[in-house]
Amino acid sequence: MLGVFAGIFVYCLIVLHTIRGGIDEAEFVSNLAVFFVFVLFVISLLSLRELLRLLIGYF
Repeated sequence: MLGVFAGIFVYCLIVLHTIRGGIDEAEFVSNLAVFFVFVLFVISLLSLRELLRLLIGYF
């Protein structure tokens, strides 16, 4: 479970690091990559909720 959170965190940092502000920049991050970051974020929140539910019977 810790590997899932670490992997999602690293991927988010890589994508967010490559985002440039401006049209004339050489590097481009597609909207799909940014959308995928948000999807992974939601998945990680849901898995954290499930982990807490299993560990302490909460939620």
